[in-house]
Amino acid sequence: MAEDAIERLERASLAAGDRATLSSLLVQAKMLDYAAMKNTFAAEVAGFWRELGPHPKRDDLEFLLFAEIDAQNHSRVEDLMDEISELREQYRKAWLEEYTPYRLGTALGKWDAEFQHWWKLQGRLNKFAAEFHDGDALPPLESLSPER
Repeated sequence: MAEDAIERLERASLAAGDRATLSSLLVQAKMLDYAAMKNTFAAEVAGFWRELGPHPKRDDLEFLLFAEIDAQNHSRVEDLMDEISELREQYRKAWLEEYTPYRLGTALGKWDAEFQHWWKLQGRLNKFAAEFHDGDALPPLESLSPER
């Protein structure tokens, strides 16, 4: 649904019209898409984690983390980091089309905090994988999440 809105708003922005409003609506649609992506990825990652079982082999854990969750070139965490970085810039541009720069830094700081959350999670997962040995108990996934 958000993807349909994004596509239509992108087409509308190419036509004549109120570009500032369309830009703002486009960013909002992309924010909804990002929220859906976060929730979808969370459910997928939780499923992968359950599939590992209580005492997985290190090779299985590393494969799952690399292939699906945490790889630095393409994974769910990296996709979220890429998306939030792009959204931050689009949000900044939309803000400046409608407002003055006053308080923009504060608003952008929240985008930076979201990026940092995923970056810290990636680091925690990498550290966990490096210290994991065959037969170790797999902790609850939530225990690896950085505090917000």
